[in-house]
Amino acid sequence: MLKHPKETLKGKLGSPTFRESDGALIAKAAYERGLLAKPQGSNRSYDDFVAELTRWG
Repeated sequence: MLKHPKETLKGKLGSPTFRESDGALIAKAAYERGLLAKPQGSNRSYDDFVAELTRWG
């Protein structure tokens, strides 16, 4: 698990920098590519988030 995922993401993306408002589009793209299909661990907020993503489209 990353201690500071937002800062790590900002560092890896470079320019343009990651903005909080981009989160939904990034999550949607990750879901479409199967990157959110197998989470490690469990979290109700995450489960709700993934359920919401499945209703998009």
